Amino acid sequence: MVITRPQPSMLTREEHLERSKESALALLSAGRMREAVSSMMTDIVSSPSSALPHEIHAFGICAAAAGDTRAVREYIEGFI
Repeated sequence: MVITRPQPSMLTREEHLERSKESALALLSAGRMREAVSSMMTDIVSSPSSALPHEIHAFGICAAAAGDTRAVREYIEGFI
């Protein structure tokens, strides 16, 4: 049996955001801090329902560059 996942365009904004957070937090838990920020940025920027200024991602980039796991987690979890 093949299980298909809904395409991003078929997801609600909340579902897309939750999936993005889960993926980024999994990367963060695996110690892949920069990839976690990159994953979240890519997902948020690619979302048609995202009207956030791109400058918000500077927080995540700076946190990852500083090696601040707590701040990266706050960046990821802060999207609502």
